[in-house]
Amino acid sequence: MKTESNIRPSAQLEIEAFPLKEGSSCTVILYDNIEGPFTKQSETGEQYYTYDRYCVETTYRANLAATVEANLETWLKKAREVEESALAEEIREKRNLLLAEVDWTQTIDAPISAASREAIRKYRQDLRNITEQEGFPNEVTWPSLPQIEKADPDPVDDAFDELVGEGE
Repeated sequence: MKTESNIRPSAQLEIEAFPLKEGSSCTVILYDNIEGPFTKQSETGEQYYTYDRYCVETTYRANLAATVEANLETWLKKAREVEESALAEEIREKRNLLLAEVDWTQTIDAPISAASREAIRKYRQDLRNITEQEGFPNEVTWPSLPQIEKADPDPVDDAFDELVGEGE
């Protein structure tokens, strides 16, 4: 995950384990793509660094730091994959909620204008295509929900009138 801090990581990895005991669970924190210092465009001119920070849960063992250092690229690759998978799932869940919020607009008797129905249909397709965007899941551009206009006349009223024979 891209991180910004006024502190530069002093190493490419840290191990957090409380207590630091063989067989206890621990977190391996990996740092990659460390850049900076940069200066903020503010009155203070504060310096900061950017870097990718990944956390991997594992079991502590005496040679863990040496094992990670010897296989750093493998650990980083796996950490990226796990983070991207979790982020992709989170985005899909949000997308599915947004789709569900406008499901009602696609029924034949939804009281919205034809233009609104078409705009929502396109919006829904854009939501379904989120996973095809370049940079997914790290960079996602969400489509904007179009304005929904009420139909005139209300198609539900017309359908009812026709059903009971009052439309003639």
